[in-house]
Amino acid sequence: MRNLVLIACAAVALVAAQAAEATIVTRHDQAGRVVTFDVRAPGVQVGWYAAVLGNAVHGDEIETARIRIVAHARVSKLCSRVDARACYEGNEKGGVLTIPAGRSSAAAHRLLHEYAHHIDMARSNFLHTSEPWASSWWSTRGMKDLLAGGQVSLTYSLGWGRAVGEIFAEDYVQLNMRTNYFVTAFAPPGPAVRAALRRDLRVTG
Repeated sequence: MRNLVLIACAAVALVAAQAAEATIVTRHDQAGRVVTFDVRAPGVQVGWYAAVLGNAVHGDEIETARIRIVAHARVSKLCSRVDARACYEGNEKGGVLTIPAGRSSAAAHRLLHEYAHHIDMARSNFLHTSEPWASSWWSTRGMKDLLAGGQVSLTYSLGWGRAVGEIFAEDYVQLNMRTNYFVTAFAPPGPAVRAALRRDLRVTG
């Protein structure tokens, strides 16, 4: 019994320690919207992450996002995937972006990619609407024909790189920074696609 008590106490202590690690920090974008960060790694400079998001095209949905910044080693556990480098979980009311700590082009890419999933979820979500909310992007990207031809899917049935939500997220990254484009089945978005996406984001934002 004593051993069970010690184990229980250790578990409680571990949970308390993990909870104590989390620090909620808020910043404001240029429009005065509140941006919430859940910092769970040492030495994080929240201002850098706030600047990446603040300089990206976005709208009011930023106030319903929580950016959880953790050590690299904890990403896969929190995202429930061994190979995860970052992830997003949410619904129309709000979402959590889990990203690894670190300031680099790759880190900015991951932050913007996951934020794009939050935009999609907050504004309508491609999986749950018969009419895509980002109509200009959808049309210019030729998504209707790609879907009809079985080249892309609203789910992951054809793989990560052919899922509409992931193409949208990678296109959003390209709208905001020049970096690697990880959707290998299609070319990166050209000026017309980026302009269409910018229109959609500003109209509905």
